[in-house]
Amino acid sequence: MLPTKISLKEHERADDSLPLRFAITAILVLLIMALAITAMADLKEKANEDSALIEISKIVHNSEQIYFRGTGSTIYVDIDIPDDVNIHMGTSPDNTPLAIQRQQLLHPDRKSL
Repeated sequence: MLPTKISLKEHERADDSLPLRFAITAILVLLIMALAITAMADLKEKANEDSALIEISKIVHNSEQIYFRGTGSTIYVDIDIPDDVNIHMGTSPDNTPLAIQRQQLLHPDRKSL
């Protein structure tokens, strides 16, 4: 059996389905891009939270050192908290909250400073 030559001019079904294929491809590409952007945003938020937890551990460690050294001791700590993170640090003696006004990050298992 000899192969037959098929021409697109004679078969209009291929021409009719081409815009549908482009539309489906565009929808799939947009869906994949939306999922990728969401995943990247969640990854950045998690990285900021991990960075803030490292800085909190520095504060906790240094506050413990001040406690063990006694009254009058001073420790200077250089911390770098991400811009969109809010760390609640307890209250001052006059019951005003000590906080950095950014995204709130609370971990109940951490020590209260």
